[in-house]
Amino acid sequence: MCPGDDDEWRQPVVNTSPEQEDRMFGIGMPELIIILVIILIIFGAGKLPEIGGGMGKAIKNFKNATTEEERKEAEKIEEETKEA
Repeated sequence: MCPGDDDEWRQPVVNTSPEQEDRMFGIGMPELIIILVIILIIFGAGKLPEIGGGMGKAIKNFKNATTEEERKEAEKIEEETKEA
């Protein structure tokens, strides 16, 4: 130990402003607009509905998979409690 060190645990200091806490992943509205413009330039306006639909289906499938696992676990627990 170095002289002057305390034995108590210290929490790291995080410098965040209230505006940054409201942002998802630290990305604000201006950054999102720039990202959307770049995507529009790369893929074109015709492909955006296909990309959005594909992303929506992927999110829906992910949610269904997670809720299905939770449902199976709940059914398994119910069966075990009925047997006991």
